[in-house]
Amino acid sequence: MRDLHIPQPLDMEALCHAIGVRTGRSIRLYPMAMPDGGPNGVWMATEHGDIIFYESGTSRVHQMQIILHELGHLLCSHDAVPGLEGAATAILAPDLDPGLVQRMLGRTHYSVQEEREAEMIASLILQKATDWTPEPQPVVPADAAPVVERIHRSLSAGSVSSRRNPEEGTRR
Repeated sequence: MRDLHIPQPLDMEALCHAIGVRTGRSIRLYPMAMPDGGPNGVWMATEHGDIIFYESGTSRVHQMQIILHELGHLLCSHDAVPGLEGAATAILAPDLDPGLVQRMLGRTHYSVQEEREAEMIASLILQKATDWTPEPQPVVPADAAPVVERIHRSLSAGSVSSRRNPEEGTRR
């Protein structure tokens, strides 16, 4: 993980390219409606490279987590779902055969330990890709501090319900 270039902010295509350079295999991402009851993502190895299928019908943040999880399997050298004989070329073609893809996505075979490892890698990548620097706090020059303090007191001097009603002359 230390020598892996993780872009900030996280750019999934750039990350996949960096991992592909490291592994010597291209990585392609395909969003798709995953089968009910099946996994949210699948990493598949073909003779031409690696393919990650991920759920298209979820939030962008969830899609990122799914892709990172599958990249975690790849980085941990877990076994990928193998490409079906004769089908790898069809899978890499722009017009994917949905029936074939659905059959492949129905298969999962990772152990609980492998799933934990993949999820940990996904979390570590997200942590490394996030800028944890606290937002800078404004510094008030000393000569302006009394004015800023008066403005602050005026703006926070109570809620609308505690202000006087000029017609009644009493507090609400």
